[in-house]
Amino acid sequence: MKANTAALYTVKTEPLTGKCFRYVRTKFASEPLSMYGALKNGGRYLLGYVTLADYRGEQTVKHILCFGDSNTFGTIDFAVTDRFDLQRRWTGLLASDLGPKCRIIEEGMPGRTTAFDDPLREFRSGRKYLAPCLNSHRPLDLIIVMLGTNDLQMRFSASAVDIATGIEILVDLIRKAGAGPEGGIPEILIVAPPPIGSIDPIEEPCWTGALQKSLQLPVQYARIAKQYQCHFVNSQEVLTTDDLGRDGLHLAESGHVKLAKLLSQKAMNILAKEAIGAN
Repeated sequence: MKANTAALYTVKTEPLTGKCFRYVRTKFASEPLSMYGALKNGGRYLLGYVTLADYRGEQTVKHILCFGDSNTFGTIDFAVTDRFDLQRRWTGLLASDLGPKCRIIEEGMPGRTTAFDDPLREFRSGRKYLAPCLNSHRPLDLIIVMLGTNDLQMRFSASAVDIATGIEILVDLIRKAGAGPEGGIPEILIVAPPPIGSIDPIEEPCWTGALQKSLQLPVQYARIAKQYQCHFVNSQEVLTTDDLGRDGLHLAESGHVKLAKLLSQKAMNILAKEAIGAN
């Protein structure tokens, strides 16, 4: 492939590996582009990888906040006070999938709601905790929000639309917090939580009607994501009740594996698009 060696080059960053593509504009723009070529315009050809450090003198790490409830915390089930260890819960698996150029910040709290105050347990409202959380961890490149399961309990008397409104409140807080790079808005990924399974008889009265409402959440969450131009994934597309533990609420190990795979691919796509938009 011919190239004008005196031409100026541009650099496009690959965000997850910390490497760059280097493109050279040639005067041979009419030449056919091969699979080893590069962009489909302007006669730019891919010359090869160069490290990001060659151009910036440092490596860029992407910061991802995972804001959720006990299924982000890694609770095994109601009868066990411990949680899955880092290598077995989805946040740890996500960190492994994305590699060292991404820092995963776990903010999962058992019992957390989207925006409701729990009359039986203090400090459970995601709405009240989110702002100081963002200020503690900024700047953030991506925020993953997976909440809504605890809102399904009878004592909150919340419909699927009400719970989605709680998500909307959180999205609004994120957009106004200035917690992204250079004080901007970070990327936001809304995750519809897993379905509800067969609840332990002791806990079941608290969850009457929860299954039906949980199945309505993806449609409502997708609506909020579209309205605010957020990213969205429906965990119920890959998770079934077979991926829940014996209490019917908390993810089994298989559920953590499946969720991590779903979110790692989504996160890579989001961060790649973010990098392209910045160049």
